[in-house]
Amino acid sequence: MCQVDLVASPSCHHSWLVLVCPCRPHRNLIRCNKFRDGHVSSGFHNFRASYWAWKHCCPKCDWYNMYDIRMIRMLKRDPMFGTRLRVGTF
Repeated sequence: MCQVDLVASPSCHHSWLVLVCPCRPHRNLIRCNKFRDGHVSSGFHNFRASYWAWKHCCPKCDWYNMYDIRMIRMLKRDPMFGTRLRVGTF
């Protein structure tokens, strides 16, 4: 499984995953089997680390969705289905 960090923004309360180390060459958050289905199937306890982001550095709010989805994926919290990856850069 690719090693990812969980990052949360204190200003807008969004959270996202950042790829730190791919599990194999040419793997990323789109091609890794653990993240391909859109679910965060590994659970939050398996992430490498959790960080609070600096203020005003959210990929969705402050970067205006201009980020590489192979390296950064926004998370969507759903009370019925748990935490999932957002589709694309939305």
